[in-house]
Amino acid sequence: MNANRNDFKAGLFVVGGLLLSLLVIFLLTDFSRWTQKQQEVRVSFRLEDGLRGLRKGSLVSMGDQNVGVVTQIEDLHHDGRVVGKVAVLSIPAHYQIGKDAAVDVVVPTFGAGTKLNFTSVGQGQAYAAGDLIPSGLAANPLAAQLVQELGIGPGQQEEIRQALRNLRDASG
Repeated sequence: MNANRNDFKAGLFVVGGLLLSLLVIFLLTDFSRWTQKQQEVRVSFRLEDGLRGLRKGSLVSMGDQNVGVVTQIEDLHHDGRVVGKVAVLSIPAHYQIGKDAAVDVVVPTFGAGTKLNFTSVGQGQAYAAGDLIPSGLAANPLAAQLVQELGIGPGQQEEIRQALRNLRDASG
C-alpha cells in the first residue's frame, strides 16, 4: 500500500511538472504574431554588397525591435543575367511602408545573426506589391560605438576625409 502511495505521488509530480511547463510555454508564446495580418515586402541587394550572412529565417526589425522574418531569398534578373538578390520579408500589415524606406543589413561584430533593420519607413509613395526597396549596409556596431565615444561627428568625419584626400594628392 505504501508503494502505491509513492507511485501516486511520483506520477502526480510528473503530471504537475508537465502542466507547469505547458503553462510557461503558453505564457511566453507571442500568439499575436500568428493571428495578425502580414504583408510581404521585397528588399533588393546589389551583388557588390552581398547578403552578408542574411538567409531565410533571419530577423527583420524596425528601430532594432524585431517585427518579422525573411521568408525567401531570390535572384534579381535583368536582361537574363543575375544582377542582385531580393529578400522577401514578412512583417505585420499595420506598418505603413513607403517606397523610399531605408533598410540596412546589420551584421553582428561576432558570431552569426545577420538581420535587416528598417531605419525609416519612408515618407513618400506607399509601397505596393512587387516594388523593390533598395538596401544598404549598416555600420559595424563596434566601429560606430568607437566613433561615437571618440566624439567624431559628421563635421570631423568630413575633415578626416579631406585630410586623407590632401595626403593622397600630395603623395601622388
